[in-house]
Amino acid sequence: MLGITELTGIGASRTERIRESLDRLLRDHLISGYNWFAVQPTTERIVTFSHMHEIPEYKAAMTQDLLVLGYGIDEVDRCTRAKYGSFRWERHFVHRDDDGSLFPNLRVRSCDGAYIELDRVPEQTLEHRSDLAGTSLIGESEGWELDLDFKNREHLISLASLFVNKSNRKNNAHWPGAYDVPVLLFGQSAVTYAADLPDFVVAKHIILTDAGNEISFVVNKHFPLLSARNEFSVLQSEGFRVESCLGNASFIERYVDNE
Repeated sequence: MLGITELTGIGASRTERIRESLDRLLRDHLISGYNWFAVQPTTERIVTFSHMHEIPEYKAAMTQDLLVLGYGIDEVDRCTRAKYGSFRWERHFVHRDDDGSLFPNLRVRSCDGAYIELDRVPEQTLEHRSDLAGTSLIGESEGWELDLDFKNREHLISLASLFVNKSNRKNNAHWPGAYDVPVLLFGQSAVTYAADLPDFVVAKHIILTDAGNEISFVVNKHFPLLSARNEFSVLQSEGFRVESCLGNASFIERYVDNE
């Protein structure tokens, strides 16, 4: 797994300052996570769909449905990039699948940087680890992100309907291995169509793009508190910018706003 300080375009000392600020914001529950990428998207990434811990059948089913909407396989491959992320980890979160296997590329650490040896934890969660009670934990994982353009309003609405329905395991016709709550963002130019997308709310996308690399995160109701923090000033001095975006409401409410 590529660590955030290994982003060669931004540099180790700079990313370490950024990571320290982001981890403090994570610890204080002002953000729920942040992501980094070794490459920037090849499109304007109007539609961004993120996934971790995928099974091959998931991406195959998603690609097939995108073909129906007029995307080509080469286009889907070109618009997909590796995603790495850190996010607040709770002891009741599952780190093993239903068969007892560890999720691939998942790591859990404390804010001081000490990693938990998950391979020595046969249970699915860390709930039994009373020694971790009160400890702020951070999960790290990798997956992929799909960044697509859209042609017009109708096309955007069709894409939104596809991802909202098929990437949610609560729906009967979901893709294999779908999440309870999908991670779906629409870029700044899609905010114009917010009234046509009732499953989405306007949020803030905080982004640094430099030398081919990217670090980014999403925030909503905590933005006023976040913007008053010294850590946010550090991020701004390092080149982070604020853009409006649309996020699927269930993801924003449950994971970004922590409700």
